[in-house]
Amino acid sequence: MNTKSILYFHPGERKSVLILFGLTVLFCLSENRLVKWLSPKPTFEILTMGVKENHLSGCYEANLLTRKELINFGLDSALAGRWINYRNTIGGFEKMEQVRQVFRMPERLADQMEPILQFEEPLPESREKPTSNFQSGMRAVQASVPAENTKEKHQAKPARTRAPIKPFCLNTADEETLRQIRGIGEVFASRIIRFRELLGGYHSVEQVKEVFGMEPDLVDRNAEKFLIDSSRVVKIDWQSAEFREVLSHPYLDYDDVVCIFQLRREGTTDVTELKQCFDAELWNKLSPYLQ
Repeated sequence: MNTKSILYFHPGERKSVLILFGLTVLFCLSENRLVKWLSPKPTFEILTMGVKENHLSGCYEANLLTRKELINFGLDSALAGRWINYRNTIGGFEKMEQVRQVFRMPERLADQMEPILQFEEPLPESREKPTSNFQSGMRAVQASVPAENTKEKHQAKPARTRAPIKPFCLNTADEETLRQIRGIGEVFASRIIRFRELLGGYHSVEQVKEVFGMEPDLVDRNAEKFLIDSSRVVKIDWQSAEFREVLSHPYLDYDDVVCIFQLRREGTTDVTELKQCFDAELWNKLSPYLQ
């Protein structure tokens, strides 16, 4: 048998050899990917085990934690950024429930952090301050102390008292004044002022609860700090104002304004006659703006 006859393949056999060769090449190329795909992925507990052992001890102020410290606690960069942004928005954390409201905050990670978070210090004016060497050294010493000793020292330390906030006029307060209230940050202060401008001023503290995103209990806790000067409420002359001017008020929709102008065309001059256009609740909120 010569060499040529040995190397000769039937057309069908050549096709099978080529297919087998191709499958072998594909298998070699995909072997590494297959191994990675079949290997078990690290669970959340494994990823955070080292963090829990090295960092989740001692006590930390929720309003003073920096982005770097949050990442060391097990938060990824995006979650740490959302933590800081939400903290700035609400003017600082007051309780653990607010921490859990951070967008996509893992419940298990929040449970691990809860025992070591404190809510005594307010949010600094500069928001994200770099940690000094002295502070870093003190935290490192604190983390090395057994949890029992740290807890005892924390209980023995007298709580810091904040300077009392003097009541202020809600219709003239600027953003800096509003941010004195714990829980009102830059965003809420801006919204309070913007809503005040749209209304023409506040005639009741209850109206602050209508600000988008505002927690009613936050307003209730600080109601005595808000003073109302009704003389600063801008009123609408409903008998001479144009349709668009009346419609621009937040409490009125198109049908409400149509009803007002219908009564005006009928010769109505008594503002109390407009009450028939609204339900009792809306009328009580709207009437102080009409003259």
